[in-house]
Amino acid sequence: MNIRDSVYLVSMVFQTVLVYKFINVFLGSAIKGGVIKYSLYIGYYLVISYIYLFVRVHIAIISTNLIVLIALTLNHEGTVKKKALSVVYIYVASILSEAITVSSLRMLNIVREPFPFTDSEFIASRITSLIILYPFVLLYSSLSLSKNKEEVPSIFWFVAIFVPLTTLIPSFLILFIPQTNDFVMLLTVVMVLFLNILIFYFYGEVIKLYQSKMEKEIYQLQLKAYSNQFNLLENQTNNMKAFKHDIINHISALRIFIENDETASAAAYLEGMYQTILNKEEYVKTNNTAISSILNYKIGEAYKFNIDVKRDINIPDALDVSAVDLTAIIGNLFDNAIEALKQIENDREIKFSLTYENGLLHMIIENKFLGSILFNGDRILTNKHDKNEHGIGLLSIRNSLKRYDGIMDISTESNKFRVAIMLYNKKLL
Repeated sequence: MNIRDSVYLVSMVFQTVLVYKFINVFLGSAIKGGVIKYSLYIGYYLVISYIYLFVRVHIAIISTNLIVLIALTLNHEGTVKKKALSVVYIYVASILSEAITVSSLRMLNIVREPFPFTDSEFIASRITSLIILYPFVLLYSSLSLSKNKEEVPSIFWFVAIFVPLTTLIPSFLILFIPQTNDFVMLLTVVMVLFLNILIFYFYGEVIKLYQSKMEKEIYQLQLKAYSNQFNLLENQTNNMKAFKHDIINHISALRIFIENDETASAAAYLEGMYQTILNKEEYVKTNNTAISSILNYKIGEAYKFNIDVKRDINIPDALDVSAVDLTAIIGNLFDNAIEALKQIENDREIKFSLTYENGLLHMIIENKFLGSILFNGDRILTNKHDKNEHGIGLLSIRNSLKRYDGIMDISTESNKFRVAIMLYNKKLL
């Protein structure tokens, strides 16, 4: 086995890691995890390596690579179209990285024309194309996993992309030293690729850290909402106990009013009894605990800022939308509306509707706003002082909606901000 074959086998490990990372980002977690999942990627490595070592026909390598990539996607959920797109993206990214590599190395006079390459040129081209492929995977991964561009510091993206590229410098210096032996070349390749795998691993851990932070914020919001709902129910129970305890006294008082033909006094007394047992802080009462909890909590927050909330709630008792997603979506919608109305002197009003029809859940929220709203594509540029602490954000709502094949429409007209959401009452697998 010559140095080229050895380098190819080592570099195939990094290529397999890139393929694994990209497919998981594009299609989500594997259906069959554990041993089966990793066996499939080991199989990918072995099959492609075998074709390269023993067949050595370029078209055979390309076609086999394509077939095995398609086979890998079968262990993931998703439509045929989405799986095909993932394979196409990998191929396009690979072709672009190879084209950039060859063009760059020629411009720098690192490789010569015509082909074939020398061993050093082959190794330089192979490693460079894989490391250039890395930012393609990183880019798509960041767009898919990051819920908000401001969540991850810019310095992190700089380091994650710049450091792998800098590893090429010492590699070239060693590879093109005259009379460098094969062992040194192979060791250089192993060290460079291992370093990049570590960088890729730490990148994934940082993304997980920010995802965990976001999920923690959602659960904290949900906990506050449930705690608020529990307090409402406890107050209602205590009021009912007190009412039952004094019922005889109340009946006696009413009896005296009626016997004395004092109907107005009796009516006033009944109104007082009603207000006593009425829980004024329970603004919404449904058989869905998650919806009642988050709405009561957020409506209570709105009233603290003298914001009126008009609501229309008409939903079935049971929904197949998770409590976490409902809390994130409704909580964020109210956060944005309350934040906007705090800047307004008059007409502080939120209109919110939540209805269910033909398997679809519809949400609409409207509120006035001061000034103008700037859009960056489909993303709103916020004016909030602390963007990281503001809550989940509209991008997070879109992320939740994807799990139910939902859509969100944002519109503004005459200083009125309107968000309309529609999602299926069934979580997609």
